[in-house]
Amino acid sequence: MALNKKIYLSLIGLLSLGLLILLIFGITHSHPPTQNPSLTKQPSSTQQQ
Repeated sequence: MALNKKIYLSLIGLLSLGLLILLIFGITHSHPPTQNPSLTKQPSSTQQQ
């Protein structure tokens, strides 16, 4: 029984980590690209060329 509990806890931990990562990505993508200058620099560099 102890092994089953450990497996369930590990699965729940992995699921929670995945949800946290998805939430972080969603928050970062929803905000304006002012925090990520690399994304704004890419199109400007292509226009200069």
